[in-house]
Amino acid sequence: MSREIKFRGYAINYWAYGSYIKVIENNKIFNIIGYENDSYVYVDSESIGQFTGLKDINGIEIYEGEILYNNDRKEHCIVKFDIEKAMFIVEYLESKDKFPLWESISNLNYSVGNIYENPELLENGWEK
Repeated sequence: MSREIKFRGYAINYWAYGSYIKVIENNKIFNIIGYENDSYVYVDSESIGQFTGLKDINGIEIYEGEILYNNDRKEHCIVKFDIEKAMFIVEYLESKDKFPLWESISNLNYSVGNIYENPELLENGWEK
């Protein structure tokens, strides 16, 4: 089974989905999300997140930076990419527990937002 490789990034007032490209022009770095029809849009570098290949119970695609809710634990968690382990993980906001996303997905019920549009959900001290 393969997973679709794609990214999302915030472009002024909407989310763009597609391929991620980093371009350097005149010593400036530009972050771009490219669409299938060869068009592209500049996005905020802090908002870029990769698709995990998984969806929540409502069929919403899960990206890095997504805030999910675990109904069993009654706790929110954030999807992150762990570079050392080369895998997506979830980090719980209150307990700080960390688990591989694939191990936890059956207990994660739905997306409640993301760290870019809903920073108020991060009031328990978690940092990007």
